[in-house]
Amino acid sequence: MQSGPHVSLFVEILNQYLHYFDAGNDKVTIKYLQGLVDLITEHLANLDASPESLAVKAHYASTLAHMKAKKEGDEAEKFAELNI
Repeated sequence: MQSGPHVSLFVEILNQYLHYFDAGNDKVTIKYLQGLVDLITEHLANLDASPESLAVKAHYASTLAHMKAKKEGDEAEKFAELNI
């Protein structure tokens, strides 16, 4: 089974969770965000160099950059426990 489609889905889920986390939904916690980050990172190692895989990696890199900006910006306290 290929990891590519799964990783793409995981990145999409992470983005949705970030949206709800930013909106203050208390059901979405740093624990869930961290779990998805760890899962995606683990599966990225198994991706080939196909154009689809490169697109997933770029999308994930963009998501990580957004999360790092939040962690280093005005919302640093909210994202402090996130290890990225």
